[in-house]
Amino acid sequence: GKTHTMGGIEDLAVNDLFRLVEEEARTNMKVRRDKGPASYLRTVRVHYVELAGKEIRDLISNEESNTPTGNSEVKIIEKDGQVQLLNSTAQVVKCPKDLSKAIALGKSRRAT
Repeated sequence: GKTHTMGGIEDLAVNDLFRLVEEEARTNMKVRRDKGPASYLRTVRVHYVELAGKEIRDLISNEESNTPTGNSEVKIIEKDGQVQLLNSTAQVVKCPKDLSKAIALGKSRRAT
């Protein structure tokens, strides 16, 4: 059903994300050889929040206030045409396995 389908979609999205990041780095390396390695490095960060009614909970935070019975201070704002999550954990992930672990952690903390 839906759970199995979503798991498959997540796996594909995780792998595609890192494939695209690597492709961009290789392309930029060819174009920007004179600027050095820092010009094509990318950092991938993941936020995992749950929206339930008027509450927003950070599901990958290490803080006690974000346990399933806790209350987080995460806020969603729109600024310069972009949606931003304030006060939520931005976990750096370096490979598909790291991102999959963060997703699994968030799923395990969902209330619904």
